[in-house]
Amino acid sequence: MADLNRWRTSICKISLHTKEKLAYLEKRNQNLLEKMRQKDLQKLRQETDRRLMLDAMQIEATRQWPSLLNLDTKIDADVVIP
Repeated sequence: MADLNRWRTSICKISLHTKEKLAYLEKRNQNLLEKMRQKDLQKLRQETDRRLMLDAMQIEATRQWPSLLNLDTKIDADVVIP
């Protein structure tokens, strides 16, 4: 009878530890997915900010710097020192 009781107790302990391990692995997997999602959002935000900054710089460059199309209006020959 004592052997059956120990055997039953061992099976219950193994079952409990298996359930706890599965719960731990599931929680770890969910945390990993959440961290990956947060990193993706942060990376997307940074890329968007960089794209907006680059677009703003390009708009500013087209206003300030002369191009071949507006070279005659942007550069005054009297101001340029030879």
